[in-house]
Amino acid sequence: YQRRVRDTSNEEHEFAFPSTHAILASSVSLLTAFHHIDSYPSHSSTLVVMVWFMFVLLWSSCISFSRVYMGAHSFQDIAAGGIIGTLFGYLLRYFFSNYSHLLSGPHYISMWIIIFIVILHLHP
Repeated sequence: YQRRVRDTSNEEHEFAFPSTHAILASSVSLLTAFHHIDSYPSHSSTLVVMVWFMFVLLWSSCISFSRVYMGAHSFQDIAAGGIIGTLFGYLLRYFFSNYSHLLSGPHYISMWIIIFIVILHLHP
């Protein structure tokens, strides 16, 4: 058994609940799967959809569980991050499917600036 040494003297390096790696991995993988299904509806047979979802689920799980392996987060951190990321992925899919005209219309620059400011504000 080998103990990992972590620098905990600086507050910047402390890890928080939930895991942002898990949030991003689950939301990006879900959005990638939805994009594949929406972009290629004629090629999206049930088998292709299942294989694609299994691939992105494996990818997201590897990223999330690497945080536990590295000792950066506990299982509860990545479970909460996965749930939040999944909800965020569904929310973004709903937004992009119903309000995509806001991101490409005459006021698209102001909308992207608002999104950028919100992301900067929310990021630690």
